[in-house]
Amino acid sequence: MPWIEDFTLANNTTVDNGATAWSLSLINAAKASVQSNRFKYVNVGSTEIVLTTQVIDISSVGSVNISVDLEGSTASTLESSDYIRVYYKLNGGSETLIVSKTDGFTLYTQTLNGLWGNTIQIVIRSENNA
Repeated sequence: MPWIEDFTLANNTTVDNGATAWSLSLINAAKASVQSNRFKYVNVGSTEIVLTTQVIDISSVGSVNISVDLEGSTASTLESSDYIRVYYKLNGGSETLIVSKTDGFTLYTQTLNGLWGNTIQIVIRSENNA
């Protein structure tokens, strides 16, 4: 397994420079950070949060599978402009959408199997106005 993130980091962590490095475009622990072993964000206004993993070497792995677990709000707390979108970038190319959630959901898992390449990067884009 070349990369896994389970967010077992200290509360209020906003960047991980360790073995499974990732970074945020919005660094504000009051709005977006690790909380109770989950990455959480709330009421960021009309600012998109972008969580980006390190470039992951998959050249010696063969077929790569991606599994993403998302936990969301109920429909009553979402606004029409709220979203969470998960992408991958293969070999430094453009972002390819894995999943987009814009409706109320409590727990959602998406798996993508059979990717081949030299490098991969995961990008999560999200906005939550309330």
